[in-house]
Amino acid sequence: MSPLSTHALLTAWDLGQPQNPVARALVLLSAACPGIAPSALAELSIGERDLQLLCLREITFGSRLSALADCPICGERLELDFDAAQMSLSPPNTAPLSIDTGGYHIEFRLPNSADLVAVRAADDLAVARRRMFDRCITKIVPGTEVPESVVEAVAAAMAQADPQGDVRLAMECPSCGQPWEEIFDIASFLWIEVHTWALRALREVHQLAVAYGWSEADILAMSPWRRQVYLELLAG
Repeated sequence: MSPLSTHALLTAWDLGQPQNPVARALVLLSAACPGIAPSALAELSIGERDLQLLCLREITFGSRLSALADCPICGERLELDFDAAQMSLSPPNTAPLSIDTGGYHIEFRLPNSADLVAVRAADDLAVARRRMFDRCITKIVPGTEVPESVVEAVAAAMAQADPQGDVRLAMECPSCGQPWEEIFDIASFLWIEVHTWALRALREVHQLAVAYGWSEADILAMSPWRRQVYLELLAG
């Protein structure tokens, strides 16, 4: 994985803007991993993909992460500050996966980004879980209609085998004492950061282009520190 230049990061942002969240994550990874085919990145398990996104975030914006969370009971807003290493869990289980539950022997693979795209239009969680089950099951004995309880057990086994794909933060509200778990979705988190950064970078380009007549390419080729000096000079 390579650090992204200002130009490469803006290009990835531009390509990802009209895409769905899953595709945006793959656009960012493709930009950082030019030697890997996009189709191969789409086949990474969700946990492996998210681990790569976490690494990309660290080499792009640093290891410290800041976020906000609202208490589900009283609405108190909490400020979170943590390190990327705290979000790095066990790698996915790459051994053949199977589970015996409810009288069934089921062999399965871990969900990937292509699976997420295929089930994202589902009306509710149960429908999405069933579609994911159908896509990721490689063998069922006996091969009859599987009850929902078995589908849920397989979903739990998938999450256990790929913990990085379901990272949760233990929270407690300082105002009302309510405990809860907050999902940490690195794909959405990183895209929001990239989007915020891109808008700021383009505003800087606009200011400097208007003031000095420089091209976007020339401005983006400058270091952030050099651009900042020019912006401060314009501000007086």
